[in-house]
This record gives sequence, C-alpha cells and structure tokens, in this order.
Amino acid sequence: MAEQRSIKDVRSRRRKRFVVMTLLLPLVLIVAYASFTLGGFYNHRQLFNLAAEAKDTELIEQEMEALGYYYSLSGRLGLRWAADRFWYKENYIDRAVRHYLIGDFDAVINDKDLQDNRNNHLASQLVASAKFRRAQALYGSAKTETEKEKIIKMVNEEISEDFKVAVEKGPGPDVYFNHSFNFDLSIDPEDTKKALEGPGPPRLTLGYKPNSGTPKDGEPGRIDPTKPGGGSDSKKKG
Repeated sequence: MAEQRSIKDVRSRRRKRFVVMTLLLPLVLIVAYASFTLGGFYNHRQLFNLAAEAKDTELIEQEMEALGYYYSLSGRLGLRWAADRFWYKENYIDRAVRHYLIGDFDAVINDKDLQDNRNNHLASQLVASAKFRRAQALYGSAKTETEKEKIIKMVNEEISEDFKVAVEKGPGPDVYFNHSFNFDLSIDPEDTKKALEGPGPPRLTLGYKPNSGTPKDGEPGRIDPTKPGGGSDSKKKG
C-alpha cells in the first residue's frame, strides 16, 4: 500500500509540474518575444537618431524600415495600443525628418500629423524650417529686389510664427538653442536676408538628442545675447 501511495504521489507531482510548465511556457515565450521586440525598437531608434544627426538618408531609410518591422511585431503580440501610445507615438516626426533631409519640403509642410501636433515643438520647428528652405529657393530665383523684399516680409510675418511656437512650446534655449536662434533670425529683416542668401540657417536639430545641462563658455549652444537666439523672448517680440 505504501508503495502504491508513493507511486501515486510521484505521478501527482509530475502532473502538477506538467500543468505548471504548460501554463508558464506561453508566458515565458510572450515575455521573451516582447523583450526582443522592445529591444529591437530601442536599438533601431538609436541608429535612426545617429543617421539623422549624420544626415545619412540611406541609413535613415533602412532604420525606418526596421522600426516598421518591430512595429508590426507589436501587433502580433496584441501590443499595438502600447506601441501607438508610447514607443511610436511620434513616428510622424521620423517621417518628417526623412522628408526634410531628402529635400521634400512640401511633404513636411503639408504633413497632416505635423499640422495636428503643432504644440509639439519638434513639429513646429520642422514645419518652419521646411518653409524657410522653400523661401530660400524662391529668393534664389527672384528676379527683382521687390520680389526679394516680399519673401523677406513673408519670413518675418508668417514663417516666424512657426519658429515662435517652437520656442514657446520647447524646453528652452539651454536644451534647444536652435529654436531661439531660428526665431530671432526670422524676425530680423537683415538677419533673414543674410540667411536667405546663403546655405546656412535655419539650424535644425536632427536626431533629437540635445546635450543635457547648460553649455560652458565657448561650447556650442552657449547663449550669447548679442547674437540671434541669445535669450530671445518670443512673447515680447511676437
């Protein structure tokens, strides 16, 4: 009898282990799959940022395709809602960065997602920068001084408003100095004229990984109140 009970106990323990393993295995697989998906996303997000900073359009195309792949994986896990809410909620910014770098400024300006998210300082900065680049092209092909003056006025009165939103909604010049620089440049006719005549401004931060803290004297991003962006107060100037 004791031997039979022992055999039954062994079989009972084996069944319990089997049930536990049967229940745990899918959970382990789901966690592993989710970790793989999330890890892949963050890896390719970093690579996309680096490609944007380097203005490497070929690599940007590759990384956008990779990010799209991991987005599709989130749907297979039933986590599309989480991806839309957290990881991919600003995917429209990536798309606009790509369009900007390949010179498709009209696509940036007319992007509905950018228009619907103008309170996002990155969206406003992209739209304003694309408008400015298009204005540069118009300025370069203008035949008369009257035409050029109209373009300068358009920048000062219209495009400056987009740069202003970027300043007002952004974290401040210590973090995004370029926002203030571009706004100051866009409201001063002389600075606007110089910028339209050359390949320089506007300055656009791509990859969106600003340096933390306040830059030291002589470092890029240090505020100089004598130059465009030097502590601009958009509310006073707007």
